Amino acid sequence: MFRLLLVLLAGIALAVSGCAQKPGEGGANPDSTSGNQPAQQTNEITLHNPALAVGQWVSFKVDTLADAAKLSVVGEEQFQGTSCLWLQLETADGMVAQVLVDPQVLASSMEQYRATANQVLADPHAYFATHNPNPSQLMNDPESMQKFIDFLRAVKVIKFMQNNAIVAYDISGVPDVLQPMLSDTAFMRQLTSGMTMQMQGPGGDSLQAMLDQFQYAMAAGQGTVGGTAVNGQVLTMTHPKGTVEVMLSGDLPIVPLVYVRITDAETGETHSVEASGFGMEGAENKLSGPPVQTVDMAPMVQMMIQQARSQAVQQQPTH
Repeated sequence: MFRLLLVLLAGIALAVSGCAQKPGEGGANPDSTSGNQPAQQTNEITLHNPALAVGQWVSFKVDTLADAAKLSVVGEEQFQGTSCLWLQLETADGMVAQVLVDPQVLASSMEQYRATANQVLADPHAYFATHNPNPSQLMNDPESMQKFIDFLRAVKVIKFMQNNAIVAYDISGVPDVLQPMLSDTAFMRQLTSGMTMQMQGPGGDSLQAMLDQFQYAMAAGQGTVGGTAVNGQVLTMTHPKGTVEVMLSGDLPIVPLVYVRITDAETGETHSVEASGFGMEGAENKLSGPPVQTVDMAPMVQMMIQQARSQAVQQQPTH
């Protein structure tokens, strides 16, 4: 149970630690002297990734899986007058998917999450005392929902192989469809009223109580990825039952994650996700060519929202 909760906590940490791109830069040299050397004592994330550029790639290895997953930048395309980039994900089981993103909007969104991460690190206990970490509560938090919408605006198209053919889903219109619903706090409360998640830790403690028991520390650190030394910052979260250690580095392209290591204090067992290699060029496009079909998702999402509103009205008590 504790290991699962540590994974959840690591996920929360990663969700708010997206590092923004270096302003005005193209592909940067992965040299460890690139300026991403944080001060020895710091309570905030100060790293910046190289700007997204075609050819970049980074691979990750999960300790329980034989093969690595890989994230790459494999192409550039004009979408509604905006220059966008294709990000490609190859999973350990061989699945390949691509996402077309607006790099400027994405960088702006990640900057918001980095600011939130630094707010958390400034005083974690105070932050979680006023911001309920229960995932179900996030859907009723206007600030969290707006950040989600801003991130979604960066994503334009998703495509993958289906029945030996490339199929694409245009989601560029989805944020405008979702915005009114997510801004309707009364409807969101009613929609999520049956979705309460009671996250519990060891001994039946709530997730909030478990977070109160963690001690947080941030320091400069060094690591090795694919034989190359990288500089970065290490966030350590210590609990009586174990530790979570996350290293981030601005030397890596696309994603700043060097590793996440989770150790159970009782058994000494450690599990990890670690970057296994990276490069600024050489990414291979595994889904080249136009899709056989592109589905506009906005009307479908609009229909689902209308159905949800209709059901909500029918469920209202009558007097």
